[in-house]
Amino acid sequence: MVRKCFDRLIRHIQAIFIFEFLVCLYGLYKKWNIFMLNNGIGF
Repeated sequence: MVRKCFDRLIRHIQAIFIFEFLVCLYGLYKKWNIFMLNNGIGF
């Protein structure tokens, strides 16, 4: 029983990390896009 809850907790933590990682990547992508646009090489 405890192990089941623990596995669920780990999966939940992993999901949060993946979500935050994706948000971070998206933020970097937006910054890079703005940087490229400012230099006239926008996608």
